[in-house]
Amino acid sequence: MARSKVLWIGCGGCLTVVVLIIVILSVFGYKIGKLFQEGAERANAAQAQLRLVREAFPYTPPPEPVDVPEARYGQFLAVRDRLTSVAQVQLAWLLDLARPEGPRERPTVLGIVRRSLGLPDQIAAILEAEAAALREAQMSPDEYAYLTHMTADEIASWRELPAEDRRTSRAEVYLQPLRRLSERTHPEHGGSGPMVNTDMLEIDSFLRMAQEFRNPEHVNRDLITTRFDALVSSPAGIFVDAIIIHDRVESQARPAPAAPAATTAPAATTAPATGGQ
Repeated sequence: MARSKVLWIGCGGCLTVVVLIIVILSVFGYKIGKLFQEGAERANAAQAQLRLVREAFPYTPPPEPVDVPEARYGQFLAVRDRLTSVAQVQLAWLLDLARPEGPRERPTVLGIVRRSLGLPDQIAAILEAEAAALREAQMSPDEYAYLTHMTADEIASWRELPAEDRRTSRAEVYLQPLRRLSERTHPEHGGSGPMVNTDMLEIDSFLRMAQEFRNPEHVNRDLITTRFDALVSSPAGIFVDAIIIHDRVESQARPAPAAPAATTAPAATTAPATGGQ
């Protein structure tokens, strides 16, 4: 009798533990869903702000790369600096993983997962800053993305220059933050740390997207070379570039929404003459 009572108490204890685990997982799952929903809502709101800026300052990228006025490229860099400052705060945990000497604290799977859950919200903060900075600069998000893509493609192409050309080593300076992050967090790069599943910040994905710009004549090579120090003043700069280029490539791959029926053809949109095509 006593033995049966002990067994009953033991089974009751197991049932209590199972119920407790289910409750914990349910609460955790609810918090994950809520966090992602809040991040997605903030990102959608930021995209809406960017659409308003796009409508206010329309821009059509040129069919072939052309010379960018130095003054316009300077405005692009000023906007990029503002986004980089925001990224330094929002993506501080990723920048820590990409430090040359290694992260300040050894990353754990739980810690990486916890921070990764906030990534949509962190990127949304960068997009909000982009909308505000571009409105002040009177620059379309399409023009900013075009100049970002052009810059990344040009710097990536320096890796193919003769070894004695200083720009070959400069290209690696630009790429190193993403390369270190990939090597430390992606198993396919030999990383042994916790994986950060963000394709937009993976080095091979970034290089592949950058080269989709297709600029065989290397227009603006001298301009980008002279402003290189500004481009690598912070390792967060390439993180911003990667996010912007990923969004540009993804948006180009998505089918355009069907246009509403109209009785008259809309006027063609062209880039402003001073828009730094």
